[in-house]
Amino acid sequence: MTLARSDRELVGKYHDSLRQQNKSLHTLKNYQSDIEHFCFWLRTHTTKKLASTTPEDIHQYSQYLSGQQTVPQKRSFWQRLLSNLLQLLCLQNESFNSCLKKDPPMAVASKRRHLSSLKNFFEFHCQSHGAEKKGFYRNPVRSKLHAIGLKEKDVQHTKTLTQEDFETLLECATKLEHRLALWILYDGALRLEELSKLKFEAFHSPSQTLRFIRKGGNWHTLKLDHFEKIYDMLQAHQLRGRKEDIDWVFSSHSGTALTPRSHYNRLKNLFKKASLHSQMTPHSFRKGRATQLYAQTKDLLYVRDYLNHRDAKVTQTYIDTQYLYS
Repeated sequence: MTLARSDRELVGKYHDSLRQQNKSLHTLKNYQSDIEHFCFWLRTHTTKKLASTTPEDIHQYSQYLSGQQTVPQKRSFWQRLLSNLLQLLCLQNESFNSCLKKDPPMAVASKRRHLSSLKNFFEFHCQSHGAEKKGFYRNPVRSKLHAIGLKEKDVQHTKTLTQEDFETLLECATKLEHRLALWILYDGALRLEELSKLKFEAFHSPSQTLRFIRKGGNWHTLKLDHFEKIYDMLQAHQLRGRKEDIDWVFSSHSGTALTPRSHYNRLKNLFKKASLHSQMTPHSFRKGRATQLYAQTKDLLYVRDYLNHRDAKVTQTYIDTQYLYS
């Protein structure tokens, strides 16, 4: 799908802002996909540009995502003509033709994520362009519309990684590098994006701490419970054929930092090899660590800071109470 030049510039500026905030590649990809999906719908249904989006457009789009028939908006003769011409052109192109087909209704969680992406996108431009009088005076995504209620059956929970699960993974990890990654993920509750950017200098032996850049770009220092074990593995890993000029803890054959996707594929293979639950993901490490820390300290704010959350309400969702009190 090709965006209009003005729309492409707006999406590009927002994408750059997200990268500066050290958002993960997965997050960047989701935001890009959600916004482009809305851009195409907006152009084919209203012929509007992004800067002209209204709350009514968002309401129509929300109905579209739910699979409901939207009420055609009142358009001028020229708008109808442009819309018809655009559709005729699209029908001549197989890729565009496939985009015009009505998408199946989205699940509630997916729809909520879609609208959340749009809300954040418009909020960014309201703050950056509002003073310049270039549109975006008000966020068209209303808070009530954005806060779509989720029922328990609509949510697919990430399974918590228990101590038993972790030990099973360690048994299946035959390479030292894989075992080291597992220990860092489990003890530090790191995200894959953070794991991929770790350097050897991040580990400080005298204080037994790990200092690294968290999601959002801020530095974070953690005192690890199993620092000595991890540091011994780190030194052994560094001596096993590692080049002196490579600073990354986990690197490819070319010397570049191992990507989050590569770490994800490794974990996926280990999960499969260990015959663990199908809902186990890299985020299971963070849920497992959050639950473990809360069981030890009963201090929600401590767990919040350890996981680098801004809101303790988010941290609460990471604590598996069913496992905690079992």
